Amino acid sequence: MHRLLAALSFFTRFPFWKIAKLNKQHYERVVPLWPLTGWLTAASMMLVFGLSALFLPVNIALVIAILTRLAITGALHEDGFADFFDGFGGGKDRNSILRIMKDSHIGTYGVVALIIYFLLLFLTLQTYFNAMFFNQPTGCFVIQERNCWTKFIYAAIFFAADPFAKWASSNIINILPYARNEEDAKNHLIYNKMTIAEKLFGLAVGCLPAFFFFNLIILIPMAVSAATAAVIIFICYKKLNAYTGDCCGACFIISELAFYLTALAVLT
Repeated sequence: MHRLLAALSFFTRFPFWKIAKLNKQHYERVVPLWPLTGWLTAASMMLVFGLSALFLPVNIALVIAILTRLAITGALHEDGFADFFDGFGGGKDRNSILRIMKDSHIGTYGVVALIIYFLLLFLTLQTYFNAMFFNQPTGCFVIQERNCWTKFIYAAIFFAADPFAKWASSNIINILPYARNEEDAKNHLIYNKMTIAEKLFGLAVGCLPAFFFFNLIILIPMAVSAATAAVIIFICYKKLNAYTGDCCGACFIISELAFYLTALAVLT
């Protein structure tokens, strides 16, 4: 329970740390529970989108759902994503990449990457939901022909992609060493590698929500998302022979986007 509270405190802005006294050892083992925190953020997006779409067009509901996750996480993963592109885009060697990623100022590569990411995320999900739910692009949730259960099944794309991408990305700590020492780390924290039990738990928690679709075709986005995470991990290996927290955030953002893009291609 202490580790779960530590994970929720670390990966969200909710003050779960007030419930129990947490120490450094709890935070060192939060990554195996990262997919479980994805249940919270994914369910929040799914609920906010569903409620908003009762009264608003799908594009507005999507923006509100995306903003909800940003508010819950404090844009933690997006910050790492931007730093990752700044470092890997502007750095010429290992030391310069690490130096740039640690800089709190955002650069051109990070800004461009965030713009492209949010455009792709919004347009992909907008096209997906319009294809699944609506007869007209500007239609609202309550006036369409598809029944509520069908809508719920396809809205579960949020609940499927977020935890799975976090599980796929979490494996980076088992494959690569941390790039910095504890004193130089942003959070002054180095994550412990997972035990076999933690690996199995993360796999189960990350994969289970995908089967809300009741359709085996969802395995295709899962496979592409996992492969994308593997590519990002390989890039970190080639450039750094290690990982940082920014690498984790970027791996999650990119592999989740790959999940959505593939889902759009195969489910519609």
